[in-house]
Amino acid sequence: MASEIIVNTIKAPTTGANANKVIIPSGVTLDASAGTLNPSAGQIVQVAETSYSTVWTNSTTTHSQIFGLSFTPKFSNSKIMLQGYLAAETLSGNSDKGGRYFFYEDSTQLYNSQYDGYNSSNNTQRIDKVVLYFVVGAGSTNARTYYIRGQSTRAGVSARVNQYGAPSRLIITEIAQ
Repeated sequence: MASEIIVNTIKAPTTGANANKVIIPSGVTLDASAGTLNPSAGQIVQVAETSYSTVWTNSTTTHSQIFGLSFTPKFSNSKIMLQGYLAAETLSGNSDKGGRYFFYEDSTQLYNSQYDGYNSSNNTQRIDKVVLYFVVGAGSTNARTYYIRGQSTRAGVSARVNQYGAPSRLIITEIAQ
């Protein structure tokens, strides 16, 4: 037989060993699946991630999509932390330099990071881990897609991702405010 209790506030004792605690005993599940639990500011609400292992190359100074991930925030006042990790390589010679990598939210550029690569007079190449990091306000609970895009820093110089290393990753974390 189910029972129901209606309350506005649950108060915990203010003194003693369990001061300011409401204890749910071991073996008991507090099920709030039919309602909404409001997380405290700073708590992680949700995390989504994807990896990308296809080799991507761009020899132009035009932004080109590398990969992305769809995401729907649970709360409109949350912060969205974007983290991107790319195994980047520049096919360089002389004073040629690497690539630039960008976060996009749908079609809006949010952030860019220039990766200078390796200068060489003997056409050697170098592989580095490029780390992108950016925090943006959710603004709404509408679905959106976050992308990592890239370009060469100079036409004719190839910026490349995932040629020899571990896959690139995009991690999206929603943080309550």
